Amino acid sequence: MTWREESRIWLTLWTAPNDVPCDVYGLCGPSGTCENNGKPNVCKCLTGFQPKIQNEWNMGNWSNGCVREKAMECGEADEFMKLVSVKLPDHSHAIGSMSPRDCESRCQLNCSCTAYSYGNFSTAAADSMAQENPVECLNWFGDFVDLVQNDSGRDKDIYIRIHDKNLGFCTILSACYILWRRSLGKQERQNESSTTADRVPQITVSSGQNDKELETFSFKRILDATNNFSEENKLGRGGFGPVYKGILENQEVAIKRLSKKSGQGTREFMNEIKLIAKLQHTNLVRLLGCCIEGEEKILVYEYLANKSLDKFLFGNS
Repeated sequence: MTWREESRIWLTLWTAPNDVPCDVYGLCGPSGTCENNGKPNVCKCLTGFQPKIQNEWNMGNWSNGCVREKAMECGEADEFMKLVSVKLPDHSHAIGSMSPRDCESRCQLNCSCTAYSYGNFSTAAADSMAQENPVECLNWFGDFVDLVQNDSGRDKDIYIRIHDKNLGFCTILSACYILWRRSLGKQERQNESSTTADRVPQITVSSGQNDKELETFSFKRILDATNNFSEENKLGRGGFGPVYKGILENQEVAIKRLSKKSGQGTREFMNEIKLIAKLQHTNLVRLLGCCIEGEEKILVYEYLANKSLDKFLFGNS
């Protein structure tokens, strides 16, 4: 506060927020995220990040923020994690107007890009682009400053670049693919494009003395579960294709839509998912089923929210 002599009153220059701690600028430090959750500990590290100084973090000193658990690798080893309804971090770089897919590609192809977002960030910009492409693309390079989640009145989403081990799906699929290639050898690829029935026959998986049926879903059910593969349901994307969150039989699931560019035939794909099902373990993300229709090849996993595969394999130690 400052004293104004002519009017003999105190003028308020700055006040600290009482009910909304996340209004304090950069409260959680570099790459820390503040969440308006009504709890004392409003700061946390994103999936794939950890406190830079653990002891200080535990005592409520978040000023040093968070650092990546594993450095980014330029290429298919990186994926994007979607955060919804956030106050976007500062120091963004405007890339221009383009489609959401092009915005993602611009960040994915730049090894220094740590996150991207797209949308109408200003009324003037939205009006000027309304006739062509009403989407602005923003990229971030380096740490995230003043990132706030569950921010009332905000409707912006951001896609954070992380190593794919923190999402888990690509790690499992890659390992199973290598094992399958070694055990079965090179096979002739099938170019099967005929549409199957709404439900393909049950796939029997042999495991020791027990046989079990792997659930198969129609493509229509997958579309319904993911709201036609909407961007709102998209969890991330890797070298094998995008991952979507969905609801099947009243259960949250993660749906991996394999890229059509893989050239993999239906027979090869069925052999592969049988192998994945055989390799299931209590500490791995469980394969629930699949979908095979025409060129569509989809894997359905159980959904694990904001958890790293490391935590299931090695615990908290």
